[in-house]
This record gives sequence, structure tokens and C-alpha cells, in this order.
Amino acid sequence: LLAAHVPVLRGVQPISWLYVIGVSLFQTEAWLQKVMQLGMAAHVLESFYTAYLCRSKGFSFQNTWGWCGQTLLVGGFAINDLRYLIKQAEASQSK
Repeated sequence: LLAAHVPVLRGVQPISWLYVIGVSLFQTEAWLQKVMQLGMAAHVLESFYTAYLCRSKGFSFQNTWGWCGQTLLVGGFAINDLRYLIKQAEASQSK
């Protein structure tokens, strides 16, 4: 649905070679779009999970938005960093 409203960039360098690789992997442009949409949906869901995790740990509104934005752009790697930092903070508080 969203891909129908995004301008076509397959002729723009370096996106053109990414497009060629994507279509060769997924056989059609429609499958490539579906995979990209699923990837975007996964990042949005990860961002919601990050918001839940931040709010449950008492993070401020600004920090929660920062972590959500980072997770939206980077994905699961940001969640791993957040979990590591939470674990470190909890370990230092228990000492």
C-alpha cells in the first residue's frame, strides 16, 4: 500500500543496482515490495516494543522517543543496545 505512493527510484544511482539485486532475489517487483513492506512493519513493531520497554523501566519521554526513533531506523540492534544498558544499570543499582 505504501509502496504505491513512494516515487520510483530504480533509475537513481546507487539505488538502481539495489533494485536489480532485489528483483533478482525475489523474482518480481511485487515480491520485492512485499518484502520491503514486511521489513518496514517489523521495524514499526520493534519500535512499539522499545516504547513499552522504555516506559516500563521509567525512562523519560524524550529518551523513550529517542530509543524509538533509533529502533525505527536501525531495528533490532538498537533493542540489543537498550537491553544491555538496562542490564548494566540494574547490575550497578544492585551493588
